[in-house]
Amino acid sequence: APLAQAVNDLNYDHCTADTGFRGDVPIQDLPHNSLQKICPGRKVDEAEPLGQPMCGDGGAYSFYFTKPKVSLANEEKLLIEVQGGGACWDSATCAGRSNLLSMPTLFDFFLGFSCTDIQTALDSPFGFELGITALCAQRIGNVNLSTYNTIFIPYCTQDIHIGDKIIDYNSSDNNGTQVVAHHGGHNIMATLDWVIQNFPNLKYIDITGCSAGGTAMPFVYDLLNKHYNNNEERVSINVIMDSAVFLTPEPFLRNYFGNWNPETMITMTGIDFEQIQYDPDYATKLTEHILQTGGDDQWGFVTHEKDPVSLKFWEAMGGVGNIDDWWSEMSASFEVWKESSDNFDTFLIPDAEEHCSLGLHYALETPGFDSWASEIWKEVEVDNGVSNAPTVIPSPVSNAPTADSNGSGNDANKAPAVTPSPVSDAPSADSNDSDEQSSSFSIFFGISNVFAATLISVVCLIAI
Repeated sequence: APLAQAVNDLNYDHCTADTGFRGDVPIQDLPHNSLQKICPGRKVDEAEPLGQPMCGDGGAYSFYFTKPKVSLANEEKLLIEVQGGGACWDSATCAGRSNLLSMPTLFDFFLGFSCTDIQTALDSPFGFELGITALCAQRIGNVNLSTYNTIFIPYCTQDIHIGDKIIDYNSSDNNGTQVVAHHGGHNIMATLDWVIQNFPNLKYIDITGCSAGGTAMPFVYDLLNKHYNNNEERVSINVIMDSAVFLTPEPFLRNYFGNWNPETMITMTGIDFEQIQYDPDYATKLTEHILQTGGDDQWGFVTHEKDPVSLKFWEAMGGVGNIDDWWSEMSASFEVWKESSDNFDTFLIPDAEEHCSLGLHYALETPGFDSWASEIWKEVEVDNGVSNAPTVIPSPVSNAPTADSNGSGNDANKAPAVTPSPVSDAPSADSNDSDEQSSSFSIFFGISNVFAATLISVVCLIAI
């Protein structure tokens, strides 16, 4: 399996109080019902593939994680959401998006809070439309996502999450060098390595991503599928891609695709990179390959018939035509996927010109989506002879790690586990165990952070 099995060869020197908990902190020491930030380790041997997670500016990468409240705790349900936010591939495009090459810290405003309180803040008592949904506070069909362990993978590499290259664009426009770490593939691998170390008994995995995050879905699915479904027992892994930007014109493939070195991630799927690297239909063929090798898992694609952001990036990559030409190519790919698999379907958001946002926001506002999505994200017993009854995780020993609680032993190369700085007015790990949250607390949080949430919305809606 491509995912690493051992964590003994990881270094955490880059992790600080600002980057959250170290990735080797035992999961039972993380608080329940409370958003936390996790800093994954980097492989000591830098020659090992995809082992150096970092953002485009070289800074530390972290992902966000929350467990259900104690009464709903389990180790069998996992929701993964991958953030979108554009792409860059040369000096000009990366200079224009340099602010998106750093770890997005705006989400830190929500550290320590439950999914319900996050959603209350996003709903905003002032009536602003922030255009974001906290998926971990939602229900789709009969699936209550608040019962799922949830991971949010932020985006800070501008390479649709598949990059494996540090490149110096050597821009004369900025009076010097312009070094960008397109290490999106490393960040995905480090996050999924953490998943397999902490969730060996999963039964249900739901994954989604907006735009560039949606484009990464075939890779995320393939890695999880190869690890969890390599024996007689099957884990249900179901996918909803939201407005994925996957159309890739030949001029981009020939002139710029190599700047990300996507060959590492693409080759891991079993596709011959040399045969498809200049093929404008490479993403269609790659997804078709994964659909055909992925078993009975369900796939869905959400899109608007008119998507100005996707059109913008298609044109920037060398696509020629208008919105109708773009839609024609999109539709052709959908037909290929539908013909290759009975498990793929699309959901068109009608009468709207829009892209996507976090948490399947626009889709959830659209009549008919819940019914459609409930046929994709559903808890159906997999025929492997194993009971589907959730396994309850014991209550955590403590709500915060200590310096010697990370299992590092005598490994002198590991820095002590980091406890994040306390968040003002944050509830304790056990205080959010009731179904009803404190309305006064939620309203206070919504008012005090509405500006931060608005900024988050701006970042998320910038681009793919």
